[in-house]
Amino acid sequence: MLIELFRDVPPGRTRVLSGSIDRIGDVLRPLGIGSVFVVTDPGIVRCGHAGRMLSLLIDCRASVSGFDAVRENPSKIDVDRCSAALDAAVVDRFGGKEPECVLAIGGGSAIDVAKAAILVRAGGGSIEDYRGVGSLGARVPPLIAVPTTAGTGSEVQSFALISDESTHEKFACGDAAIAPRVALLDAELTRTMPRHVTASTGLDTIGHALEALVTTKGSDVSRRAARDAFVLAASAFDRVLTRADDLEAREAMLQSSSLAGLAIENSMLGAAHSIANALTAKFEMAHGEAVALALPEVVRFNSVEPAARALYREAAFHAGAAQSSDSDDIAIDRLIEQMYAWIGHAGIDLLASRLRRDVHLRDLAEVASRQWTARFNPRAVDRSAFETILEAMIRART
Repeated sequence: MLIELFRDVPPGRTRVLSGSIDRIGDVLRPLGIGSVFVVTDPGIVRCGHAGRMLSLLIDCRASVSGFDAVRENPSKIDVDRCSAALDAAVVDRFGGKEPECVLAIGGGSAIDVAKAAILVRAGGGSIEDYRGVGSLGARVPPLIAVPTTAGTGSEVQSFALISDESTHEKFACGDAAIAPRVALLDAELTRTMPRHVTASTGLDTIGHALEALVTTKGSDVSRRAARDAFVLAASAFDRVLTRADDLEAREAMLQSSSLAGLAIENSMLGAAHSIANALTAKFEMAHGEAVALALPEVVRFNSVEPAARALYREAAFHAGAAQSSDSDDIAIDRLIEQMYAWIGHAGIDLLASRLRRDVHLRDLAEVASRQWTARFNPRAVDRSAFETILEAMIRART
């Protein structure tokens, strides 16, 4: 049975269903879908999820083709290759017609490439032409997202994150047309994630929740979703790291990821993601790992703002990191301590061990200050502020 989640989110958002991918036919049939283009990555092929999905789609009498070579931190190259595979499928498999559905199964990279390919196919040009928020105004096939990681929240968002091939900096391409029509959450699929991927993606979810909670663009709806996402992740993150077969905890992390993704749609992100993009570009580290390294000191930096301070305190209390009797200072300290404890449990290196002699904080701060998310941080940030935060990150100890 498929269960619909988050019924109280704004209308027109992605339908989020929880259940086994064995019920994919129950998703396709109401949409009248007979041809499907699948986007995935080599890891999902190796662990058997892609093959299983292919068999299920064939059992549904769907005509199927796809692209299975998405790389981590995908760039224009991945989008172009996926678009070329889609062109070939239209000719060779779909009788000259567009697919009636695009289905992405995998982590955020696969889902983002699927979105980007849809965007470019409908609007023409290159994915780099779609930086920022657009309004395509063209009919596109519905996208079904089946996440195999609990972290990015891409399965419910109208943005695709793509890396610049030369600088490795990420840029966002947003359009309401490419938001998934349906997200299908199957906790069983996340059991094949290596522990370091479980850790990195889970920390990304926590970062999404705490950033979306306090941004200047947030609303009551986004803040409630962000708080609930953080509480879910706080209850489950240590468990998924300790017991890989704890499906209840894995389901909680998937739901947390999607809730945080829904929050981001209304609120955007902040300085931790700006720093994370700079770290990813310089060190090519996993995105969630980079977010985790930045988040505690960004929370400390932001907590001087009264509104952010109150929201952090409330989140810490509801997640069990602080007591109702704690002062604001103690509650914020305990929230930060909890984040460092998660970083330690995840086995994430501190920034000091990552720095090379040829990388200067000023360079990292300059890249961070150029990121789009910086403008939504609750406390104003510039290059100097980012340097201050980076210095605090280096001094930090778990």
